[in-house]
Amino acid sequence: QEEEHCVEHESREWVKLLSSPGAGSAVVADLLCRALLVNVRGYTLPSLHIHAIKLTQSPNILHKKIGYLFVSQTLDPGSELTLLLVNTIHRDLASPNALQVAASLASLPTVVTPDLTPSIITALTHCLAHQQVYIRRRAAIMVGVVTTKCGKDLQETASNQVPHLLHLLTDQDPGVALAAINSLCKIYKACGHEKPELRDQVAKSASHLLTQALNGSLPRDYQVNSLPAPFVQIQMLRVIQCLSTKDWQIPNDVIEAIELVLSQPWGGKSVCLYAVLLECVFTVTSLPHKDNLISSILKVVLGFLKSSNVNLKYVGLKALASVFSVLEEALTSSHLEAVLDCLYHSDPNLQAKTLKLLCAMANVHNYQAVCTTLLEFSGRTKDMTTHKAIMGELAAIITKHCQDIQWCIELISPLILSSPTPDKRLVNALVFVLEQ
Repeated sequence: QEEEHCVEHESREWVKLLSSPGAGSAVVADLLCRALLVNVRGYTLPSLHIHAIKLTQSPNILHKKIGYLFVSQTLDPGSELTLLLVNTIHRDLASPNALQVAASLASLPTVVTPDLTPSIITALTHCLAHQQVYIRRRAAIMVGVVTTKCGKDLQETASNQVPHLLHLLTDQDPGVALAAINSLCKIYKACGHEKPELRDQVAKSASHLLTQALNGSLPRDYQVNSLPAPFVQIQMLRVIQCLSTKDWQIPNDVIEAIELVLSQPWGGKSVCLYAVLLECVFTVTSLPHKDNLISSILKVVLGFLKSSNVNLKYVGLKALASVFSVLEEALTSSHLEAVLDCLYHSDPNLQAKTLKLLCAMANVHNYQAVCTTLLEFSGRTKDMTTHKAIMGELAAIITKHCQDIQWCIELISPLILSSPTPDKRLVNALVFVLEQ
């Protein structure tokens, strides 16, 4: 309550100070910084946007950045007030001062609307050839942002940037190439039907950068605990996922790069490596079926499930749950045994997640083994909530998959007869099977 009272009092003082004729840009910048802190705390701000927009026109770089920051954090995307910023952004994007260019680039996600796209994207094109690496990288990112916001009517405007971004793929700085690949991927998703040849170009570029990362060709700054550029690996794998469809003729470069990712030595304490391998599992399942890649990711999933680290077991369950629908026929008995091991782990959260996955894994071929396991686990648990959940899952599996009436009667009858208040779901499941 004291904080709220303080904020209300300060807000009134800010409005008075900003309304006075002697308020310079330094005072405005200071008050906007305070207002941003108030905004972060969740309080409603007084109307200070006009002052922030005026501050973006200041020759002082720090004040200009504060003005842009305030606008980008407090204005809703597409707000009518952003129209007042357009001329300032155009002027700053064309400025010889790299700091002014960087400040204006940071505000684009808030300012860009379909109406402003043609004029903004033209100014961005010049920034793609800027001398400063940071500006080129940031401009390449913003082309992707503009593409996602421009709407279907202006997809051609966005696709006109493809030659400029393709040129950046050979940039000496890998960060610029990385940003260009991500933006090209967004352009392909937005207007891929018009540029089908773009997919293979982007995929090959992503594979090339992925190979560079794995071979240690990128600067040491990209390494994490001696692991070669794990975040670059993850981003490029996600680009390949985004480009993939089931009818895609995958270039050999892509397959070779993914095989190289999967060949990284397993083990150790590097969390980044496991993050890369998990992303690779998702990537392979998004691609058209390749037996050699499928067998490799199944080994990765099994490695997660059999790990002594409970967190990696969680990762294994997450991976298996995500890819089960795609890889159901490729799973082996070893995977089912590894899942059952997780079920009897001492961690209750791991048990709950395993139960959910185990029920999802049930099919016509393994439903008897799954039901027997669930029943056995139910007899061991003392938690009534878990017991009720298991009975519900058991009934659902039997209703969906059971084809052996005698086995069903032998399994369910003791459960119904031994309880003074039988679970209605089990009774209904038995009746359903008998009717079928």
